[in-house]
Amino acid sequence: MTDRPRISLTPPDGRRPLVFAWGVSSFFGWGLYGLNLALSLSARPDFTPFAALKFGPSDILLDPLRDHAASEIGTQSAELWAALDAAPDD
Repeated sequence: MTDRPRISLTPPDGRRPLVFAWGVSSFFGWGLYGLNLALSLSARPDFTPFAALKFGPSDILLDPLRDHAASEIGTQSAELWAALDAAPDD
C-alpha cells in the first residue's frame, strides 16, 4: 500500500466543507455556472466551498467584492489542488 497524500478540508470558521468539481470561469457557459455556484456557496453560513478544478485570476473577471470572495475560494482550495496533482493517475 502506498502512502497517499492526506489533506484536511477543515474551514477555519467551522462551516462544513463542500467540494465541487466544476470549472470556474467568467469566459464560458458552464464556467459561469461554476463561478456563480462557488460564489453562492461562499455566502452560505453552513458550507465552505472547495473547488476541485484549478482556477486563477486569469480565469475570472469580477467586481472587487466578488473577486475577493473568488480568490478566497482559490486560496482555501490550493491544498486540495496540490493533493490532486500528487495523486497517482489510477
